Amino acid sequence: MRNHPLLLLFVFAILPFAAPSMAQQPTEETFENPTIAPIVPGGTVRDSITEAVIFDWWTITLNEGDTLQATMTGEQGLAPLLGLLESGNELVERSEDGTPNATVTFMFTATESGEYRIVATRTGNADGTTVGTYSLTADVSRPAPTPEPDPYREVILDCSSADVPNALTIEFEDDADQAEAVTISVYGLDGFEPVLRTTLRFDFDPFFDQFCVTPDGVGPGAGQGDRLTMPGEETLVLEGNVPKTNFQDISQFGVVQLNVGAANDTSGRFVLVIDGLMIGPDGDRDLMQVGLGPLAQDGAFTVYQVGSKSTRLDPNVQEINADVDVVRECDDAGAFDCADVPTIDGFQWFSSELETTVEGGRFDGGLRFEPGSPDLQRVVFGSFDGRTSGDYTVVIVGEFPPRE
Repeated sequence: MRNHPLLLLFVFAILPFAAPSMAQQPTEETFENPTIAPIVPGGTVRDSITEAVIFDWWTITLNEGDTLQATMTGEQGLAPLLGLLESGNELVERSEDGTPNATVTFMFTATESGEYRIVATRTGNADGTTVGTYSLTADVSRPAPTPEPDPYREVILDCSSADVPNALTIEFEDDADQAEAVTISVYGLDGFEPVLRTTLRFDFDPFFDQFCVTPDGVGPGAGQGDRLTMPGEETLVLEGNVPKTNFQDISQFGVVQLNVGAANDTSGRFVLVIDGLMIGPDGDRDLMQVGLGPLAQDGAFTVYQVGSKSTRLDPNVQEINADVDVVRECDDAGAFDCADVPTIDGFQWFSSELETTVEGGRFDGGLRFEPGSPDLQRVVFGSFDGRTSGDYTVVIVGEFPPRE
């Protein structure tokens, strides 16, 4: 049989399999041509190892993240051995040494896409003595496609196998200055029955997760004892069934997307409370993107930054455009340059679970967005002149109008 011109390269590529002490290195004239052929994922091939052909080379294409399990079974006395070479002929994986007529295997997860070579040989390679036939199977498992959050706001949300209209979308990213625990609660007023859908994208791995909390899906005790007071209105005491979620370590997430949905096609006002946020020192600012759902465009919404009364934070809220230019800002909702923003003074929220009280005041900032704003609005939370820091709570008050 005619020698392959690249055989010498192939032989030296498998030398890492060989025993440390070899009488002499093989030369190009030592062996005849091996089998060099593709193997399809999930396929099985059969061939033989002889004194003249001590290895075969089976090529397979792997994508990043694919896991290859190669299995070789020796027959007729062959002691099988498997290896895997990447495109530069570097040995990246190998099986254990096999005994005659044994089965050996290895698993390998590709860190980059490309063509790989499965080397089927015998224990000892050039120093080995066994010959015989073999079967080789290459099973490839591919990770499920990672769904990405829809860059456009959905009209209808898939929420716990129920379709609900999207009333509000909020997106924000992790921040090193954030507190360790963030709690999110949504309340319905005037007949509105809210649901809360949370979409997470993790920083440490390209992983995407989504879950939905409905009023009847979190147990009757969720939010039981919570109190909500809107400015100028009577206090509402909750008996439970409040859609809630929390993050114990928000820094592990890359992007958090929240959606408020209208269960049972109900209409009315909703109040979303995001508690546990923090403005750090030295001019720290936090960005959120907020917008009503497509079916809620006839309504308006107001975004407030309520500073904790136990810190010196003087809240300041800005709207910026895509070029990061400040479009408008509000330091004291209901006064001065933002007199058109309803004040949050008189607002009070009490969490029975956390035993936390948040009180709005005349120095809290806010921005009101009028009906007909189809894009997500960029809202930046900070402090006046960047000179103060501390904890704060985001309160978003919106309306889902009746559907005809």
